This record gives sequence, structure tokens and C-alpha cells, in this order.
Amino acid sequence: MPQNQIYILQLDPGAPKQILKGRLELISLSDPDRQYEFVAHNCQHSTRTDNIVVNDVEMTVPGSLGDALRQLRRMNSARPLWLDTICVDASSHQLSPEVESWSLVTRYRAHALLVWLGEHHDFGAATFRRFVNTIASLDKMGPGSLEASHETLSALEGPMPIDFDDGCLQSVVAKKSGSRVVVGETEADYETTIKALRWMKSFGYESPSLLADWKI
Repeated sequence: MPQNQIYILQLDPGAPKQILKGRLELISLSDPDRQYEFVAHNCQHSTRTDNIVVNDVEMTVPGSLGDALRQLRRMNSARPLWLDTICVDASSHQLSPEVESWSLVTRYRAHALLVWLGEHHDFGAATFRRFVNTIASLDKMGPGSLEASHETLSALEGPMPIDFDDGCLQSVVAKKSGSRVVVGETEADYETTIKALRWMKSFGYESPSLLADWKI
């Protein structure tokens, strides 16, 4: 396969309980019209499994990744995604340096990133979701509607961080406006994510593991 080409998963549309299906498609990274979303996840330790039919062949994936695909697939149209578990040969639990490097390239080229934290009940994800939903409610109420502590106001009104390495997950999410951090059916843009992480920290909560090294 030429170095400027990758496989993406065209995830078939379907209802939440329908079997996952899709097909692999070879695209050129130099073609600006071929867009896809990069799925960042941490599903290696999932104790459950799920199945997806790819190019008419059934394959097993971690259960948490199956949850992600069920939430992300559309009802009426295919969704082009890139995720390492399906789009590269990840038969080894330890990805090679070449695969990790290629993952960075595909992440940077994607038109948006989808950071999957898990379902509502997963560790850290449920707390993050509650803070995201509260922030959304406050945004609807408008400015000046919240009487809160200094720590809370600092979390919600402070400037966005800029002191992170270029090319890291946080940097790419910050630069691509369509990117979202996803918990179950709840999605948060970058600014809301930072506010939620700051607010969680002010109450002594740990960040979800996939966001643990983010600068806030």
C-alpha cells in the first residue's frame, strides 16, 4: 500500500441494537475531498467483546469500542471513521512504533477527532458527563446567572490553555472545530471539555484516563 494511502471504515447506518456493519475503503491522504473522523479511544482493557461485520467478514472488537461505534453511527448514512483496531493490523496488544507514528499522521489529517470516554457508567465518564450537562444548562441561562465560588468561576471563565505540545491529542482536538469528546449520547466541544475538567478538578475528581495529561 502506498505511503500516502490509508484504510478507513465506512460505518453503515443502523439503529442502536442492530448489528454493526461496515466496509474498509482505501483513500489517499492527499485528496482533500476524502474526509474522515479519527476515533481516539482506550478500550484495550474492556472485559466485554462485541462483533462487527467488515467487508462481509465478522470480527471481534472490545466491548467498549462496540459501544462507541453504536453511538457514533448514523441512522441514514454511512460515517467514515479511522480507528486503529480495525483500520490497521493490531493483532499485537503492543502497537509497533511504525503504527504509532502512522496513527499520528492519520489523526492530524482527519477533519475532526472523536474522543470516546465510554458509556455513562464507565469510570470517570459519568462524572465528566454531569459537569458537561451542567455547563450546557448554564450556557442556556445566559451570563451573570450563576452565583458560585471563585474556584467554579475560574473553571468556567478562565482562558483556554495554550501550553501543550503541538501534535498531541489535545492540540489536534483544539485546532479542529468539529472535534468532540463523547460520553454515551453526550458530546462536548473542546472549550466545554476544558471547563468540565477544570470544574471536576476543583471538586477533587480525577480526569478520565484518556484526558489525564491534558493541560487545563
